[in-house]
Amino acid sequence: MAARRKEGANTVTAALDARMDEIYVAAYDLSSGMPEAILPEQVCAPGDLELTSGEHSQAYLAVGSGWRYLDDMSEHVRSVVSVSADEYYPSAQDMLLLAEKDFALGKAVSAAQALPVYLRDEVAWKKKDQQ
Repeated sequence: MAARRKEGANTVTAALDARMDEIYVAAYDLSSGMPEAILPEQVCAPGDLELTSGEHSQAYLAVGSGWRYLDDMSEHVRSVVSVSADEYYPSAQDMLLLAEKDFALGKAVSAAQALPVYLRDEVAWKKKDQQ
């Protein structure tokens, strides 16, 4: 959301370093002003990341610490991303827009019911040499 607000990005791919030579990644279309997932949240090796150029006429704006692995990604991925020079972090300003939309749609839950989304199974928590 901050990349949309600050850079006018319509397509953003966020990748975070997940350690163990993997990244957490998801891509969003922001052209309507709200994020619509075009690549579901996932954890993968950088070389396994697949992005389609499809209907997106502009490059994906790549944000997050996971893009340090860009050289390990496919030539296609490198050709469809433009890595942002700025670092973006969650901000209350941007989260409020998402929360307002979900609240209006009746998706609000109590704090006790709010749960994190885990993208790795239990086995992945072991060090790679222990697997």
